[in-house]
Amino acid sequence: MPTINRYPIVLADDHVILRQGLRMILEQKAGLKMIGEVSDGFKLLDLLDTLIPHMIILDISMPKLRGTEVTRRIKDGPPSCENIDPNHAQRQGISPPGHLSGG
Repeated sequence: MPTINRYPIVLADDHVILRQGLRMILEQKAGLKMIGEVSDGFKLLDLLDTLIPHMIILDISMPKLRGTEVTRRIKDGPPSCENIDPNHAQRQGISPPGHLSGG
């Protein structure tokens, strides 16, 4: 059986039930690995000092430090991950700024 490279993902959302649900769904997918989850933007930035995910699934309306500001700081800082998911915001009916979606 071939070895599957695990794609490391971090979840950042202040809603515990949402994080748990997303974790359950994503962990069932071959090749995905949850390496961390946090409830606010400051905790995410702290986590990124020690972990290097390939993707962050990020709520833009987290307390303490909003996801939009976290996204700006990540993009302005050293490269740490390949993708930031603006779709979470779109599912909540919020249209993210163009720089969040790469446009």
